[in-house]
Amino acid sequence: MSRWPHVAALALVVATSAVQADPLFDRGEALAALASDLVDAEDAGDAAAVADLFASDDDIAYYEAANEHVGRDAALVAFAARLAGLPKGSLVATAPRILVEAATGWIVVEWEWDGDTGRHIARAKREDGVWSLDALDFDGGSADAPIGAFDASVAADAIDGPVRMMEKAATAFAEGDQGAIESLIVKERDDFLFISDDGVRWEGTDGILIAVAAAAFGQVPEGISREAMALFVGAGLGRAIAFQDIDGTRVSLQLERRDGWRIVKASLSAPLDVLPVSPTGGVITTWANLRRATR
Repeated sequence: MSRWPHVAALALVVATSAVQADPLFDRGEALAALASDLVDAEDAGDAAAVADLFASDDDIAYYEAANEHVGRDAALVAFAARLAGLPKGSLVATAPRILVEAATGWIVVEWEWDGDTGRHIARAKREDGVWSLDALDFDGGSADAPIGAFDASVAADAIDGPVRMMEKAATAFAEGDQGAIESLIVKERDDFLFISDDGVRWEGTDGILIAVAAAAFGQVPEGISREAMALFVGAGLGRAIAFQDIDGTRVSLQLERRDGWRIVKASLSAPLDVLPVSPTGGVITTWANLRRATR
């Protein structure tokens, strides 16, 4: 696994009447920034900096193995003790996998540290437009069974499907595996969109042919990997955005749940974190649905 670029570099401001910012990406980006701050503070052994990422109320909780620490003081004491036993500067983490809900977000980060492996599962709450952590499972056991009052199984299940598709896609594009790429694309071929590295948009079967050729002939930037791809999943929307920035180029995938998770859009240039707006200013249906689902 490798550390992902600081998430501040993920921001993209699009000032044009032809596009509208995607709230899934906007909220995912804010949660990814929180994940980045958490990992950076842990790697530095800075328990106080981690404490600043949590909500100020006394209901926060920290979990490790089967142990539950509820209340701000108990949670932060236990967390500081865990950090004290780990070497600074040696944490290796994946990019975040994030489930975006209206006022709640779930963050999953796989980690390797001092010979051990696990995955953080954090829950965040949004108040007055600001996200902060209210629960952290250090090792990830809550994905399989509740630890005390904390049950992350539903959130983990919602994230795991898109993660598996993202991993398959990253491997297929990195290896230029034409057959694998075709097998991962949405079965409704006319719905597929590929944006090549020169910004040209190719739809349907033409897009599939160009995407496969781009991967086969080395037009996909080197370094694409499952570990470095960030993933934002819209809760209940059946839609996810996966992306990785490589030497100034963003590789993006839009996934949708259609008879399993499939690639609907792929881009080697133009980002997929914006949605087109109609000539009259009305946003396309997926944007309207997303707005309703995230209120």
